[in-house]
Amino acid sequence: MHNSPFQLKQVQMLHIKPEHNPQVEINNDLMVVKATIDEVETIITVPVGSLIDNKDLKPELKAKPRRIVSPAPKRNYTTSIAKNRMGELNGMAKLNETQVREIRQMLSDEGYTSSYGSKTEMYVDLAKAYNVSHSCIILIDTKRTWKHVTV
Repeated sequence: MHNSPFQLKQVQMLHIKPEHNPQVEINNDLMVVKATIDEVETIITVPVGSLIDNKDLKPELKAKPRRIVSPAPKRNYTTSIAKNRMGELNGMAKLNETQVREIRQMLSDEGYTSSYGSKTEMYVDLAKAYNVSHSCIILIDTKRTWKHVTV
């Protein structure tokens, strides 16, 4: 527990206004305030370092300095960012360009595709072989991904 020379058993808030004719004296580390509130003389003793909140006074508003910044030029996403992360350069890529070429060659080979009962079965089998999802193989086949790789 914090040792303090002051112990409060009861806290009472008083709103002292100028019409109460307050008199303030400072003795050592104490501030003594005498005021007449509702025809009763009140004496308040406050440590000098205490915070006294006077809500009647409005603090001066300081204007914050403002920076005027011109807007940054817009980037062309496809040329500046996307091209740098296409294919193997993308950190999430599980395939490389050689594997994508192999997949596209197999998908274009009539003998290979006719050996399967359905395209879905073929996509699932290729996906297991390359450890990717079957939707990844579909996107490669329809050229929605790995567009820059040609066979």
